[in-house]
Amino acid sequence: MPLISVITPASRGVKELTRLVRDFKNQTLPKEYWEHIIVYDGTPPADVLSFIEAHKNDYNLKFVSIDKDMGNIKIAPGTRPRNYGTSIATGTYCYYFDDDDRAFDKLMETLLDGMTENSVSVVQMSCQESRIYRDGDPKRIVFLPETGLMQFPQICHVGTPCFMVPTKWAKENPWQHVSEHDFHFINTIVQRYKPQVLIHPVCCVDVDSLMIGTLKDWVSIPPFYRG
Repeated sequence: MPLISVITPASRGVKELTRLVRDFKNQTLPKEYWEHIIVYDGTPPADVLSFIEAHKNDYNLKFVSIDKDMGNIKIAPGTRPRNYGTSIATGTYCYYFDDDDRAFDKLMETLLDGMTENSVSVVQMSCQESRIYRDGDPKRIVFLPETGLMQFPQICHVGTPCFMVPTKWAKENPWQHVSEHDFHFINTIVQRYKPQVLIHPVCCVDVDSLMIGTLKDWVSIPPFYRG
């Protein structure tokens, strides 16, 4: 049984899947310790199926699709795919990672460091609330930790790729179609189980929240970023 089940709701097509699979293929944690469950939200197009077929043996990759999640799609897209992925997860821990997020090579290894079945593992995330412009130039970005992260989880926003939780807790507390669904999910777990919270001083990148035009404009990306 793997230690970690990575669960990815996917809907953006081959371009994002290419980056996603590349990032996980390069993980330093041995492949036998984790599985990657990609849950496609709706009917996958032919090019997506062809891509998955070509890469299904790159690592422990599992691909499924479900009916399109139409419930409160503007508030919390990906809710049903995450819950479905959780339902079939076989790992001791669940980690939620969207198809447009980006992973550095030691992400899995970092999340697992010190983790127990009574813990929550957290990495910092660069997002819209956690960046500043350098010298007033909107094309030069300095990433900062999420505001208030050291007081986790007493913060207003937590992005999906921030945290890993015991699978048994994830199964008992499904994702909801609510505003700030990321925070709702993890806050419910923290309040209910009072776990030890392990905060690792590294960052992921949540592309969905970065409002800069193109990757080539980013000159201050941390060195682990693959853009």
